[in-house]
Amino acid sequence: MNLGYAFSMVSGGSLVRHGFTLLFWVNSATCLAAGLLVWIMGKTAVDAREATAGANTEAKSGSYRDVVRDRLMLAYLGSWFAYGIVFCQALTTLPLAMRADGIAPSTFGYVMATNAIVIILVQPAAGPLFSRLDHNRVLIGGIVVLGVGYGATALASTPTGYAATVAVWTLGEVAVSSVNQAIIATLAPPALRGRYYGLYGMTWSTASLAAPLLGTWLLQWWTGGLWTVCLILCLAAAIGQWLLIPKIRARATAVHLTETAA
Repeated sequence: MNLGYAFSMVSGGSLVRHGFTLLFWVNSATCLAAGLLVWIMGKTAVDAREATAGANTEAKSGSYRDVVRDRLMLAYLGSWFAYGIVFCQALTTLPLAMRADGIAPSTFGYVMATNAIVIILVQPAAGPLFSRLDHNRVLIGGIVVLGVGYGATALASTPTGYAATVAVWTLGEVAVSSVNQAIIATLAPPALRGRYYGLYGMTWSTASLAAPLLGTWLLQWWTGGLWTVCLILCLAAAIGQWLLIPKIRARATAVHLTETAA
C-alpha cells in the first residue's frame, strides 16, 4: 500500500503540471480497475464463505449499544479522535500551507512521498520490535513523536523543511500503527471485536471530517497556531492514554482469561 502511495504522490505531482483534469481521469481509471479486481476476486471469497456457512451458524453477534456502554473504549477512542484530527492535516491543510509559502502543487507529491519511503524503510524492522515492547508505551511515544513532527511544521518554509517534518511525524505514525489495533483487540470481548473495530473506523472517519474544518479555520486566522494546536492535541492524547494504562492492562488480563477458559 505504501509503495502505491509513494508512486501516486510522485506521479500525481507530475501529472498536475498538465492540469488537474488529466489527473482526475487517471484516478477514475485506476478506481475502475481496482473495482474490477475486487469483483473478480470477491467471487472466490463468496464461494468460500458459502462452503463454510454452516460452521458459523452458532456465532454470536453483539450490538453497537454494547460498545458505547464501554467507557474505557470510549475514552480510548477520544484520544484516537484527537490523534486523527492531527494526522489528517497532512492531506488537508498541509498542501495549503505549502502553497502559501510559494511552493508549487507538484512539489507536494514529492514531499508526501517521504511518508511512504520512511514507512517502507522503517516499518519492517520496527514492527517486530514494537510488538515485543509494552504496546501502551509504544502508542504514547508514537503520538508524542507525531505531535512534535506536526508542531515543527510551523518552522518549515521550504520543500526540504517540510519533507523533514513529514519524516519525523511518519516515525510516530509507524509506532502508532504497529500497536493501536492490537490494543483495541485487548479491550474487546471476543464476540464483539468486529463491533469494536467498526466504532474505531467510524471514529477515524469522524476525525477526517473534523480535521479540515478545524484546520482550515486555524490556517486562515492563525497560520502558525495550527501546528501548535496539533502539538497540543497530541500531547493531550498521550496524557489520556497514559492515564488509561492501568485499566487497559486490567482489561487485557480479563479478556485473556476469558479466551483461555473458552
